[in-house]
Amino acid sequence: MKAINNFPQIFDKFVNHPSFVGTFAGNMIKQFKLVENDSKLLHHPSQLLISYKVPKEICNFHQSVHGGAFATLLDISTTVAILRVDKGLRKSVTTDLSQSNLKPAFAGDELQILCDVSRIGKNLAFSECKMFVNYEPVLSGTHTKFMFADPWDPEFLKITQQN
Repeated sequence: MKAINNFPQIFDKFVNHPSFVGTFAGNMIKQFKLVENDSKLLHHPSQLLISYKVPKEICNFHQSVHGGAFATLLDISTTVAILRVDKGLRKSVTTDLSQSNLKPAFAGDELQILCDVSRIGKNLAFSECKMFVNYEPVLSGTHTKFMFADPWDPEFLKITQQN
């Protein structure tokens, strides 16, 4: 799969979208940084790499990232990965989300979130996610989404048509 045209612009619009203001995911997604060059992790065009500095607010009393916060990071990062390769930039909703926490991550850690989309069909999209701290795996997960017919935001489609 190939990334849609002008994806970095769509990424910026998505992570700063007004619909995220005041939401749990919104506080996380606005801290996402797109990484376009990392030869250790990025190996083919369907992959997406995001950098995210772990804030104390998503940690539990052990000072490690809460499992539910990891699930939210998995959800929103794979959603961005699906948008990156879906020509229709369609809205979607989770049908299945699964994660294995391999090692803790702590406040101040820089997470490398690597996502890959295995397949996008008419109704379903399948993605995988691995999270790392200093290239050491901390999480592995999968995400299946039901794909709606309409675009997430019609403005995103206009961006893909720009030269």
